[in-house]
Amino acid sequence: MELANDTSTTFAERDMVVQGAMYHIERARAARLMSSSPSLAGFHSSRARDYARTYSQMLEGTGISLVDVEDESSDRELVRFT
Repeated sequence: MELANDTSTTFAERDMVVQGAMYHIERARAARLMSSSPSLAGFHSSRARDYARTYSQMLEGTGISLVDVEDESSDRELVRFT
């Protein structure tokens, strides 16, 4: 789907693209913080899951079926050994 500044692009289409982009941004934030702040990384992972869920629902609403954004994160907590 190409987004341009024309009248045929709807707000919903733009919002859908933002939801997908925010999923990737939050996943990157979580990955960056995993070693220094696991609890904050978990927060960003949960936000990424929320964005993925919303994005998937929006795509399904447009008629695109079988949309499943897989979350490859682990629920394990990082433990440092010193």
